Amino acid sequence: MLKELRVSPQVKDHDLNIKINLAKKFIGEGDKVKVLVVFRGRQMSHPELGIKVIQKVANDLKGIAQLDGQPVQEGRVMSLMLSPISAKQPKEPKEAKETKETREIKEVKVKETV
Repeated sequence: MLKELRVSPQVKDHDLNIKINLAKKFIGEGDKVKVLVVFRGRQMSHPELGIKVIQKVANDLKGIAQLDGQPVQEGRVMSLMLSPISAKQPKEPKEAKETKETREIKEVKVKETV
């Protein structure tokens, strides 16, 4: 599944750290994360601020996520895709409820071994 994190280029450190912790949680669950830096008004003339934010996120997630390409600016949004390094462990299916047929099969196997 794909999760999005939106920030502005002038995001404060504490707010960005909260978003990074959310990204760690999502990546730990096996989801891809798309980091979006949304520019408003005159911020469009300073794309280097958005690149700084994206680089900080990428550096903080370096051990658990890999970059899917380079940062891309489309209109007023700069984005970067991150995906987990290791594949998500599949959840073990819960044991099926014992039905009349499975009980009979177990009894037959037990009788054969005796």
